[in-house]
Amino acid sequence: MQGNYIRSNIVQNLRNTLTDHNKYSSDNYDLRPRGTSFFRVHVKAPPKSQVEFSLVYEEMLIRRGGEYEPTIYLHPGNVVDDLKVTIAIQELRPLVNLRVPPIKGELISSLDKSIQNDMVTIERPSEKTAIIRMQASRQEQMKESQDGLKGLLTLNYDTERGEDAGDLMIFNGYFLHFFAPSHYGTLPRDIVFVLDDSGSMADSKLAQMKLSLFKILDTLSEKDRIHFIQFNNFISPRKEGFVEVTPESIKEAKNYVETEFIAKGGTNINEAIMKGFESFKDLPQSDEARARMLIFLTDGQATAGETDRERILKNFQSSNMYNVIVFAIGFGADADFALMKRISFEHKGIACRIYDAKDADSQMYMFFQQIAKILLLGINFDYDSSYVDKKTITMVGDGNYYSGSEMGVIGKLRSGYRGDINIKVNELRNGQSITVKDLGKVKVQKDEPEFMTKSAYEMMIERMWAFMTVKSMMRNLYMRKYERNFRENYKQLRALSLKYNFLNSLTKMQLDLPKSGGFSSEFIDINPDYQRDNYAMSRSGNVEYLATKRRDSGLVYDPHFIVELPTLEFPLCFEVLANSGQNILLLDDPATGDRITATVVASKVKNKDGHQRTYLGAVKIAHSMLSLYVTPRMIHVHGIVLSWLKETNMRIKGMKLVVTGSGQHLNVYLNNSTHIVIQRTLVSHTDPNRVSFLNFYITDYSGLSSDTTGLLGQFAHTDVYSKKSKQFQMLSNTQELYGNDGNGRNFKLDAKLIERLELFDSRSTRPCWKIPMAENSVLFSGKNMKNFFVKTL
Repeated sequence: MQGNYIRSNIVQNLRNTLTDHNKYSSDNYDLRPRGTSFFRVHVKAPPKSQVEFSLVYEEMLIRRGGEYEPTIYLHPGNVVDDLKVTIAIQELRPLVNLRVPPIKGELISSLDKSIQNDMVTIERPSEKTAIIRMQASRQEQMKESQDGLKGLLTLNYDTERGEDAGDLMIFNGYFLHFFAPSHYGTLPRDIVFVLDDSGSMADSKLAQMKLSLFKILDTLSEKDRIHFIQFNNFISPRKEGFVEVTPESIKEAKNYVETEFIAKGGTNINEAIMKGFESFKDLPQSDEARARMLIFLTDGQATAGETDRERILKNFQSSNMYNVIVFAIGFGADADFALMKRISFEHKGIACRIYDAKDADSQMYMFFQQIAKILLLGINFDYDSSYVDKKTITMVGDGNYYSGSEMGVIGKLRSGYRGDINIKVNELRNGQSITVKDLGKVKVQKDEPEFMTKSAYEMMIERMWAFMTVKSMMRNLYMRKYERNFRENYKQLRALSLKYNFLNSLTKMQLDLPKSGGFSSEFIDINPDYQRDNYAMSRSGNVEYLATKRRDSGLVYDPHFIVELPTLEFPLCFEVLANSGQNILLLDDPATGDRITATVVASKVKNKDGHQRTYLGAVKIAHSMLSLYVTPRMIHVHGIVLSWLKETNMRIKGMKLVVTGSGQHLNVYLNNSTHIVIQRTLVSHTDPNRVSFLNFYITDYSGLSSDTTGLLGQFAHTDVYSKKSKQFQMLSNTQELYGNDGNGRNFKLDAKLIERLELFDSRSTRPCWKIPMAENSVLFSGKNMKNFFVKTL
């Protein structure tokens, strides 16, 4: 495996030789530590073969906390005879603080940073280069575990910093500028913490949030001012408002956090952040440069007050009158991380996903340390040269310079360029752009490459320009800045991605295998995690009423189903023609005994074809001799009746129930793995034509066996994929989809791209691949839809 970490250049080589034929059948390695992309390959090889897997990739290193941390996830799958890793580093400036800690898991630990990996040796050919070699014998691998190495091999280092404007590289008509001065002090901060204490934050989440806040408060300085706003259904600002940081005020703040934050109610995101913006109007005006920060944390969706995502974002844009930087934190799998990213991007901040694990408090604290010390606000680079094509300039980041970070700018030069580029750096102070003071000249770097060819080294700058341009365009696309010329920008993105072989949500990976020797490949699955916002929702299904515009002209039958698959850019959707009183088998796993059924109800409202609109009126979940019965009016489990309006968190015989108390959501966990969300829509008794109904979602299929069946259960092991690139999927309205049902049966489907309601959001739509009614029997394991109707609930 060879990889280029693109900043200057790091090349790593990894060669595994596997000889145990018992471990060498068709395997599926699905390796995905936190924050990573993953790919999955099914390969068959002859027994006792010696195989070399070669992967070439590039990654741009990000400096955080004053260091770079390139990471390799090692997991050969078992103990191997020969495991070697070689990493070669060449930097623009002398290396400092280079270390390789022991292999670790993804949980954040307080490991002593001075401890070195005893399987690693470090060579220093020069002050700007290093070669790191790791070799692990079978015995050393078995020390880690009986299954061999499985963990993160990281190395940490930085380069010497100064008081200059950074480093400049110029090759083949492109320039690259790195900016990371070390001599500026931290700006004083006005921070409002807007924190979720709704019912879903109960128990460990709330305790971890408090623990991280205690650590954060201890890091603040006496020039800072802090304020707290807690929210659930209601918004509760701390009555003292902003207070200056002193030992006494920190002690009082800790007591406030400990005693006042009690988990209850729903999640009113809209009013909470608007109240946070409003709180800055009470601060006195000053000529002093200060960083105004809003740190927002939630673990759920907007369930109270305004819940429409686009209206929420528009409200925030009009309410942020004081240039407040927003740092939105999504805590756990249920958080609307798509909304968190949009909020942060649009208000010059950074979004963070906190994984719901025992180290969640450490994750929060580390994120605060990353964004806490702002040195310069609103940075803008002015390249004074007629040869700089300013339309091509791209900057990584939000324009704010944080302590321990690095800003990168790249662009094209017009033909005929000779000489240097004069660079002027500006910052934003009290709404005005001024020149950054006490900054030396940029250093032009012309070192020859040590570990790669000169042509590849020079080409790297061009590829970095393309990469940063694509990333910037993807971000703008995500923020919906291209709605008016959507297709034009997609074509430009596709052209850049294909020209430079970038793997992203617009392109697809191909696998090359030897044409002889008994090798075969069944399928390759790539998921670059570009806009996968619900990381726990690898495969999900839902049932909900359709009441929105759509591109297709076919008749619409209810209920309709949407199934999220990692193999498709857009989800799969299909419709079921059902009559009131019929029961649908949604999931049946004979291995675990889990069985889920639902009853159809009908309203008096009719579709254009004359059929009554139908919905799910009740859901029954059978698990371990336990029965959960849910209707829009009540929740009944094991002889206990629960209210939709009362927050509840209970566990019975391997089933965990979490009622949020918002009146809308019930979370069901089976065997600590399979996750189900039931959402209700309640209709007034005074409306005789409409009925109350339930939406049903499976957000995590883990824990289910390969024998699982049912209308939605079958997708625990059924794959549907396109042979076209993801960009083609986005631009084409029709295409053929292919799949297999996990039992060796392949099928083909004709699909049409239409609009359906967004998961968890009845006011927004998203595209999906609609399978016509005639194709349903092909998709559903060759069965007629009637096979999924059962006599009793």
